[in-house]
Amino acid sequence: DENEKLLTELNLGIIYMHQGNKAKALEIFLHALPFYQKTRDKELLNPLANCIGRIYIDNLDYKEAIPHLSEALEISRELGLTDEVASNLGFLAMARRNMGQYGEALALGKESLDLYTKTGNKEGMARVLMEMGDTWAAKDDFSRAKEYYSKALDLAREIGDPYQEAACLRATGKLLASRAGKAGEMPATAVYNQARDCYMQALAISGRLGQPDQDMESYLALYRIDSITGNFEGALKNYLGFTRCKDTLDGIERRHRMAGLQVQFVREQKNREIAQQEKEIKQQRMQRNGILFTALLLLLTAGLFIRSS
Repeated sequence: DENEKLLTELNLGIIYMHQGNKAKALEIFLHALPFYQKTRDKELLNPLANCIGRIYIDNLDYKEAIPHLSEALEISRELGLTDEVASNLGFLAMARRNMGQYGEALALGKESLDLYTKTGNKEGMARVLMEMGDTWAAKDDFSRAKEYYSKALDLAREIGDPYQEAACLRATGKLLASRAGKAGEMPATAVYNQARDCYMQALAISGRLGQPDQDMESYLALYRIDSITGNFEGALKNYLGFTRCKDTLDGIERRHRMAGLQVQFVREQKNREIAQQEKEIKQQRMQRNGILFTALLLLLTAGLFIRSS
């Protein structure tokens, strides 16, 4: 039974995802997708399309992610799954932001936030507020970006989500550091001190959670802030922290880059398979038409022969 076989494959794909082998997971999911699109098995098509879209987002392929996330959004609406609708809207907002489509991103984010507010999902609300803050920051609207980051941070602390709390602190620190010395702001040193405080708090949390990639981001930001403000002892200390984290992550980064190349290869291979299938269908159609033409020609010739004899 094809359905049971594909279900087994999907379970294997989920295992690959948890292991971090997203290229192999994507290969399995793309293989199963046409079957569930044909059968319209919404219960499985919804998470399948969502997973494919999120893998593409992880690999920064936002254009490829959008149709799959849109399909998941449509199905989650049909099934009345409010939180999943909100989640898909949030991921679509992220994709649109990274493609520079800020207006669409903010509209999608607002719709997602309204739905999470309706269901009382504060974890989802914090994520979307953070995403909307990123969009306002990309639009260079400092006050609104800071407002949304602050709301996200308050919610993260309220629900006790250290991962989201650290992310909000890093985003706020980055925003503040980018504004230091700008006209109309408080003295640059004061702004840099606020940014440093945010990164120090984030570093304390990510260090406790065992997130060397996030530690590295904070150390690098602190090194730059200390260098600019003349705290050379602190700059050296933070630079050493940065290089220590970087050494730890070198192997992981290489695997991620390889995974990205594998995802690209899988997509190109899939496109080649589709092109080959279309070519074969066209050739079969031409052969069929040729056979029909030959048969018709023989019939006409036979008819003429019979009439002439």
